[in-house]
Amino acid sequence: MNLTDMLLAVLEDSGLRPLWDAVSPWLALDERQLIFVIATPVFIAVALWEYLRIRHNPALMDTREAIRNFALGAGYQTTELLFAGIIAFPVFALCYHYRLFELELTWLTAFLTFLGVEFCFYWMHRASHRMRWFWAAHVVHHSSERMNFSTAMRQNATNIFNGVWLFYLPLALLGFNPVWIGIATHCRWCISSSSTPH
Repeated sequence: MNLTDMLLAVLEDSGLRPLWDAVSPWLALDERQLIFVIATPVFIAVALWEYLRIRHNPALMDTREAIRNFALGAGYQTTELLFAGIIAFPVFALCYHYRLFELELTWLTAFLTFLGVEFCFYWMHRASHRMRWFWAAHVVHHSSERMNFSTAMRQNATNIFNGVWLFYLPLALLGFNPVWIGIATHCRWCISSSSTPH
């Protein structure tokens, strides 16, 4: 089986093929990029809501810093959109092709996917604080003095190149669909970003 067939098999197994068939003629995006496109307006709406709530408290919000955070986030998303399909997704498809278990998408496997993403995130984030290679990209996220929703957008545009996504590969190898790993990762990101203390 060639790489293209592996990528298509991931899409078929995700259960999102009808949606992809309906949307793809208008978009030049892969599945992971589509998640970014859908999640971004929701993220911006929540960040705007928070901004309107705390904008008058300089300890919690600096408008100029929030704009810089979104600029960093735009750079991050641009490199993700351009390179994730070229670099990370084929490796996920390869691992998924040689998966150890056939896992159908159910409520239980969806929960296990989310739990697995949390586990992988914990180790990725821990490595990002302990290993200089990963810290070099992660330090951007910690360079703000304020914790608010816009700070979550403060990501390094080179994240796709430093290999933090490798921490999630065991999930695909176990049999979790890479598309659902991506969805769970982005849901996790939105949940953790919205639970920052104010």
